[in-house]
Amino acid sequence: MPPKELDGSASALAFFGAELRYWRERAGLSQDALAAKLYCSPSLVAYIEQALRAPSLELATRADEILGTSGEFARMWPLVRRSGFAAFFEEIARLERMAKELSYFATMVVPGLLQTPEYARAVVRAGQPDREEDFVEAAVEARMARQTVLRAEVRPAVWFVIDEAVLLRGFAGREVMMEQLRHILDVSRLPKVCVQILRLRGEPSPGVDGFSQLMRFEDGPDISYVEGMAGGHAIVDPERVAQCVRKFELLRAVAASPEESRKIIRDVLEAM
Repeated sequence: MPPKELDGSASALAFFGAELRYWRERAGLSQDALAAKLYCSPSLVAYIEQALRAPSLELATRADEILGTSGEFARMWPLVRRSGFAAFFEEIARLERMAKELSYFATMVVPGLLQTPEYARAVVRAGQPDREEDFVEAAVEARMARQTVLRAEVRPAVWFVIDEAVLLRGFAGREVMMEQLRHILDVSRLPKVCVQILRLRGEPSPGVDGFSQLMRFEDGPDISYVEGMAGGHAIVDPERVAQCVRKFELLRAVAASPEESRKIIRDVLEAM
């Protein structure tokens, strides 16, 4: 993938990526060649150099050995580990603002762009149970900041496909969940926003493998982002992204219509 301009002062993760690129090029190695020596994929090297993925300590240590950097990358690694989460989502937020179209599919919790602050706190606390409250509040603040894309003067078209089980799951308590459902109804009426519910008793869907996101651009290749228990990662390979595009098309086809979806949400609210 073509290198992007990276501000090495933006974060520890960005500095690590900029330094890895500098030392790799100084050694006369391509991303493929360095990846072979690191026993990893070329795409991982590219992601690290673009501050899209954090390196493991093992990779940092081996990079020092291969590039002769006298332990520089291993010494940076503790800072990179702490900053990697925030820096990655800062990059996702930047891409969301640049996209012409965004699609989200969720099976466990409400997508981040639709979450209320209280619901987001419950999600972060559940997913990061060992983190301090400062971390939780910073994550919630970052999530709320991302939501400005829904009301920006120049905004992408946004599709949300949400499994009905998400609405029924008393994830954060009755009052928080009721506020969350009312918020989804409000956002669903915004221009260029479409919310569809994938019914529990509907047709089999291609979305059984969990949360996924698709970002489409006017002047660049599409990017997909998927999450699992071990974290999230971006997909840029054209063939795999095309599979994600097809998946979202099928999900929209089998999900309830926007008006039917609002009725499903209202029915769940009334039953609470």
